[in-house]
Amino acid sequence: MLGECMLACSGNINRLGSVTKGTTASDYHKAEQERQFSIHTSLLYAEWLDSHFNIIDTPGYLDFIAESRAALKVSDLAVVVVHATHGIEIGTSKVWNFAEEFGLPKVVVVNGIDAENAPYEPILEHLKATFGARFFPINIPTNPGPGYSEMLDVIRKTKLTYKTDGSSKYDEAKATGDEGEQVDQLHTLLIELVAESDDTLLEKFFGEGITEEELRGGLHKAFQSRTFIPVFFTFSETNVGVARLMDFISKYASSPDDHMQTVAQNADGEEVTISLDDNEAAAFAFKTINESHIGELSFVKVLSGTLKSGEDIVNANTDEPQRLSQMFILNGKNRDKVE
Repeated sequence: MLGECMLACSGNINRLGSVTKGTTASDYHKAEQERQFSIHTSLLYAEWLDSHFNIIDTPGYLDFIAESRAALKVSDLAVVVVHATHGIEIGTSKVWNFAEEFGLPKVVVVNGIDAENAPYEPILEHLKATFGARFFPINIPTNPGPGYSEMLDVIRKTKLTYKTDGSSKYDEAKATGDEGEQVDQLHTLLIELVAESDDTLLEKFFGEGITEEELRGGLHKAFQSRTFIPVFFTFSETNVGVARLMDFISKYASSPDDHMQTVAQNADGEEVTISLDDNEAAAFAFKTINESHIGELSFVKVLSGTLKSGEDIVNANTDEPQRLSQMFILNGKNRDKVE
């Protein structure tokens, strides 16, 4: 549902689908619709602010955890979804370890904060106790439980009130009273965390102070260095909180530019380094499936150069030539043909 909300925010779909009705873009296989959970990795995309998001939606069930590892191998950022009442499960820890293995920055999204007795503080403490990292809430729920729609935005120091019609729209006002004090304190803590990742900012922090512009500039660096791990509280059944999550990813999170080089092996088993700046095309196929009406379909991340439909490529595992046939950009079961 989080992926579904991202598609709705970007206008890729007109209304939110439903897991129980089997109408989400991501779970389009019959077995997934019948069982009401993901079995296969699926690809989605969304345009937001100045960014193009390539979203790899992976199954949450432990039985299919290998899908998550394969996806994280080609990801620039891990968005780890934790259920507000179920908390951290075995699969959460597995995915966390995979993301650590590949050195990925992480965002934690706590979903289902609309449940009865779902305060946000215990889940934050549980995250810290389990993973020992610096988790920092970017938003604070002010009305957790049924009808969740209000939160404090720590970066903007405002209160957001979302519409609960799935539209992702919200009203924004200055946080006042106790809420104003709370968000001011958290904002100051965030500035401290950002300053720790940059010696120049740290000097300014203890001197004349950091401006809002400098805070925003330092957020990306602090996030990349994993000085802190941002936590967002959402309710994806009604698209509450997802728009600001997408804002954060677009402005401060990772892109391929943050991972310019990839280490691979050639057909002789020798280690080679592939750079984004290389002109020669190189790609990594991280999953292959059989799709009806198409046949074998490989999910590929292009690491350098340009792949073109109809050209011959070399499989580095076998040193054999292969021809690229049709190529698509996927959005669930929808395929846009590209050259």
